[in-house]
Amino acid sequence: MSKTSVVKFLRACAADRGLLAPFLPRNLPELLFHAKALGYSFTGEDLASVAGGLEFYIITQKMKQEISASSSLWPKMWGKPHLLYVVEDLIGSLSEGEVEQVVAPMIHQLIFARPKPGMSEADFQRYWVEVHAVKYASKIPQIRRYMVDTRVPLPGESGDPLFSGIAEIWLANEEEELASLETPEFLQGARADEPNWAAFWATVGLDTTTHVLLEGPAPTRYPNWVKYIVLLKRREGIPLETFRRYSLQVHGPQALELPGLQRYIQCHVRDELYAVGESRFDAVAMYWFEHVPALLEALGSPVAQKLQTDESLFIETKYRFSFAMKEHWIIGPEAR
Repeated sequence: MSKTSVVKFLRACAADRGLLAPFLPRNLPELLFHAKALGYSFTGEDLASVAGGLEFYIITQKMKQEISASSSLWPKMWGKPHLLYVVEDLIGSLSEGEVEQVVAPMIHQLIFARPKPGMSEADFQRYWVEVHAVKYASKIPQIRRYMVDTRVPLPGESGDPLFSGIAEIWLANEEEELASLETPEFLQGARADEPNWAAFWATVGLDTTTHVLLEGPAPTRYPNWVKYIVLLKRREGIPLETFRRYSLQVHGPQALELPGLQRYIQCHVRDELYAVGESRFDAVAMYWFEHVPALLEALGSPVAQKLQTDESLFIETKYRFSFAMKEHWIIGPEAR
């Protein structure tokens, strides 16, 4: 993909100033020609699209500002070659995950499931992680990353949980997602195995786009952290874009004040899902903490009470569901 080539070129320039220096005085046609000679093939439109996307992300998500002539990002380009600005102040200020989110966001598919009748939650989780995920689902070739989250009971919880686990699956695009559903690994493998462990009629699947609000340390294959999942549905009458904007730009920054918070993302349901009807949920918030005591401390904090009050302004609180989860990487965290 040409945009991916742009990112590789900019990353290479950021890592090697000797590579960057000869490009700084060149005009755009010369830059494109010499970049291609080095194996980076892209167009001027690709370069402009990547730079514009990074600017939008930095201003709205990092700086928490509106796009306007007064943005504090613009003065950083003054008095320097445009390529140097792009390398230093755009791509150089973002993590690899953030750049991927802007340039080539994967489909982050979330599949919520519960045990089949008569199966305990512990047996359900064990079968999912040790049998289904390894023997069947991970064999689907289009899956780039794959994680299973298993519910961790918290003090005070009672009754049967709505869900006992989540599959998190990363796919490159809609084409690969559709192709995955036609593979024998899915049809004769993962799908055929579902009745052995899951109440498949109660399963909920959401295709989402991930928005990173707190990057935190890099994910590891054997994490000890606990992840707090919150399912959100917008209030009746609130347009989808208004809900997304408020969640990301108003509510999200408030959540960053939670004590002990290590990482925080919001996964918003992709537009394609609404083409066939209203989605059961509109977003999933994910918060990481070092351990359960840290999570409980955060949930009992004044910040959590403030967030609960704020949620009532834009979500249907009766459709808000939350769970503590433990992660189990099956494929990843690096994409295959």
